[in-house]
Amino acid sequence: MAAATTERPYRSTLSGSIGAGMGSVFSPNSRKYFILEHRVSSKYHRAGEAQEIIVDQIELGRDSRCQVRFDDSFSTVSRHHAAIVKDGDNWKLVQISKTNTTLLNGRPVKTEWYLQNGDEIQLSVNGPKLGFIIPTGKKATVGSIGLTRRLSLFRQQALRPYKRAIAALSVVLVLAVGGLTTWNLLMKKDFDQQIALAQQNLTKLKGKNAELAKLVAEADGMREKAEAL
Repeated sequence: MAAATTERPYRSTLSGSIGAGMGSVFSPNSRKYFILEHRVSSKYHRAGEAQEIIVDQIELGRDSRCQVRFDDSFSTVSRHHAAIVKDGDNWKLVQISKTNTTLLNGRPVKTEWYLQNGDEIQLSVNGPKLGFIIPTGKKATVGSIGLTRRLSLFRQQALRPYKRAIAALSVVLVLAVGGLTTWNLLMKKDFDQQIALAQQNLTKLKGKNAELAKLVAEADGMREKAEAL
């Protein structure tokens, strides 16, 4: 069995997902990672698939936000079943589900337990199994994974838990930009209307001034004629 449990409450964090993912993209040679070897086939993973995990925390379950996802045919896998979290230089398996157990090397994990290279994780009795592998040698750091693959893993692992929030934020930003554009257009239209109205009033005023000048000239003429008599 692995090292003793720390029994600290599990809490998902942005630094453990997005922060760690950005570190793996931009500073890969300073970061270690692990591999989950899928030992059964599912809708999302095939048996024998080696899934590299480059972030500091992941969740396993049937929910669409889980980085290691299983389809609904695995009825004993909870939507949020378990998590694997980085703790210093180590990794620990954390039990999340309140109804379905998680086994480590065949033994139930009540809260959490540290993982070791070669451990086997099983999500519920008779559920899917995964091997926990820590790469060594030249493949020990994320830098051994190509940039294109790292970017793909970043999207799948760092952004997946927050995809709904990101989508909602995108909608808000689009609406905000659209609203600002509409406001500017309305303001411009109103301003243009005010300019046109002012020009019309100025034209009318010029006409009135011309009429007034004509009346003044006629009055002056009549006054001169009267004085001549």
